[in-house]
Amino acid sequence: MSNSIDDNENCSLTSDITEENLQSNSNDDNENYFTSEKMCDPCDPANELPKYQLEKKERIMKGPFCPKLDIYPRSKFGNTLRSFNKSWYLSFDWLEYSPKLDRAFCFPCRMFMASSGINAGYTDLAFTQVGFKNWNNATSKFKMHQNTKNHCHNVKAHSDFLNGKSINILLDDCKTLLISQKEEQRQHNRKKGALNAKYLSNRIQNDLLICINNVMKRAIQSKIKNQIVSIMADETSDVGHHEQMSVIIRYFDEEKCQPVEHFIGLQRLLSVTSEAIFNSLSNQISNLNIEWKSVIAVCFDGASAMSGKFNGVQAKVKELNPNISYVHCYGHCLNLVLVDCLGNKNRVIFDFFGCVQLIYSFIEGSPSRHAVLERIVQETNIKLKTLKSLSTTRWACRSEAVSAIEKNYDSLLQCLKEISKTTTQPDVRAKSNGIIYQIKCFNFIFALYVMKPLLAQIQIVSAKLQTPNLNLLSAVTIVQALKKSLKSLRLDEDEYSRLYDQVLNVCSAHHIEIPDVKYRRVSNKIDNNHTQHFSLDKKNEMKTFVYYVVLDDLFNGLENRFNQETLDLIHAIGRMMQHKMESSDIDILTKKFDLHRDEFEGELRLIRAIPDFEEGTSNNTLHKWLEKLSVLGNFINVHKTLKLFSTIPVTTCSCERAFSKLSLVKTKLRSQMKQKRLDSMMMIFVEQELASQINPEDIIDEFKSIYPGTRRLEL
Repeated sequence: MSNSIDDNENCSLTSDITEENLQSNSNDDNENYFTSEKMCDPCDPANELPKYQLEKKERIMKGPFCPKLDIYPRSKFGNTLRSFNKSWYLSFDWLEYSPKLDRAFCFPCRMFMASSGINAGYTDLAFTQVGFKNWNNATSKFKMHQNTKNHCHNVKAHSDFLNGKSINILLDDCKTLLISQKEEQRQHNRKKGALNAKYLSNRIQNDLLICINNVMKRAIQSKIKNQIVSIMADETSDVGHHEQMSVIIRYFDEEKCQPVEHFIGLQRLLSVTSEAIFNSLSNQISNLNIEWKSVIAVCFDGASAMSGKFNGVQAKVKELNPNISYVHCYGHCLNLVLVDCLGNKNRVIFDFFGCVQLIYSFIEGSPSRHAVLERIVQETNIKLKTLKSLSTTRWACRSEAVSAIEKNYDSLLQCLKEISKTTTQPDVRAKSNGIIYQIKCFNFIFALYVMKPLLAQIQIVSAKLQTPNLNLLSAVTIVQALKKSLKSLRLDEDEYSRLYDQVLNVCSAHHIEIPDVKYRRVSNKIDNNHTQHFSLDKKNEMKTFVYYVVLDDLFNGLENRFNQETLDLIHAIGRMMQHKMESSDIDILTKKFDLHRDEFEGELRLIRAIPDFEEGTSNNTLHKWLEKLSVLGNFINVHKTLKLFSTIPVTTCSCERAFSKLSLVKTKLRSQMKQKRLDSMMMIFVEQELASQINPEDIIDEFKSIYPGTRRLEL
């Protein structure tokens, strides 16, 4: 229907109405008017707006008051009587009518005229407080009003109110977002705004955090119900000098067809004994209704309290479930191999890394010295590669540190020489000259070009081991590849010759003297020397006493550190995916995963006959097997084997990632944070994807239930 209605149609009587009829109609109008006044509806615009929030909300939800009367009171305009027309309700959906006042109002403007600063200016009192009664020009006035900015803002406010989220849902969303982005939840200035229901008190804030944490844990609990899981745990100290244990749970997600890991809690440890750690770990998993009989594997670091065979945490969990496998974190194993290799047994390599750390401390320890290096790099038009510090816990830092020294070698030499000439501090001059002497020696250059390619390979393996969806088969495969590469380097004389020639070229370019071999007579008696073998030239001497020693230490370290109890299981899975299973492999898998042996063997025979099943040991191949088996649906035992095998963790990298976020949540300014609050904030910050999926209504219900009957406002 068009918004324009002829005013003549609104006339109830024409100008030739007799005085008698006019008097009669006036009496009827008065009768209707007093009747309506006597029976006034609570929603009539003549009444004042509700003062309380819930009552006003209820009134807004009812919408405009639109009584449809048979006859409306008539008013005289000149010689014409006119009245309100109920057809206007259809043309102007914002319109409402007061039978008590016989006036029209604008519902959005009346309800939201002071809702924000946008509407704080001009207000049409005729449609908000006094009421409109000029029926003679009603249509044109209605059109004029609905085109005003004030009316448009109020209509928008009305629409946002109806379609928007409630304040409780918005509070939950805001809190989840703030924690996910590690922002402050409450500023210092709390003077502005209403004096009630600000939801900024520490108790309310903590209650909301606990509610979100509880809802998220219930969501995780529903996902792992009746599932076989693995547990990963690691410890670190926070900025408040509290020992914190991060616990991660791993299970197989049928929808994603891959293993999934979830952070389930941060627990403070008052003691680091195996008994205390085990009790804390048991409390964490019991909160999710997980029993140890449904745990297939645990993954910890190599600390004696965790890995002890007789009294460690792994021994205690095996007492409750002997079928649990213990995995010593492959990332920690690789790091330990590297640390053992770089010990002081090989003095050339040991001194080399000491010098690398000294260079970093000297250059990066002073902004002015770093500025000298930057200027020299810019003058030589070479991109500066940032110097890195060595660390015993950051697994890839050594490769980056060595690469930075090799890339910036010329610039570093020039920088150190300039610092030595221009400094006014005697200790700085002494240090710079000492570093120049160290890096301009043959042993340093040799160690630099020996370690750079080796550390590059180790860094690739380290990055692969930190992949979230990695399985044990892929992990062992890449470790075996590293061992094979080291062995080939050990046997390749040409590779060593190329490396030694490269070292000679660098030494020649920088005028570095190659020391002669010190000849000595072989002693007829036992002395303090570790060997009686002496080389005739420098090339063979460095190969025997440095190059081979590094390769042998790395190879033996990989051989010993990765020889874990799960190795037979891994090899059995590998041979199964290559269609080369033996009877002993079937025994291992049947016992570990509780399979029906005859059915398992039959399924394996059928799989070998299906041409689409590709062979291999990669993570991608295993994933394709899982996808195909889930579609076929008949190979129950093989599918179960691969699912449970994928559930076994490789590293505790997820715990390390949680610790990285711990340093962002518990900062120096928040060092006194209580443990419950910290645990709740960590849950939201670590599991941001899960936090974005939870229903705010569940948080509101949880908020009601934690203190039933004590909330003063209705939620």
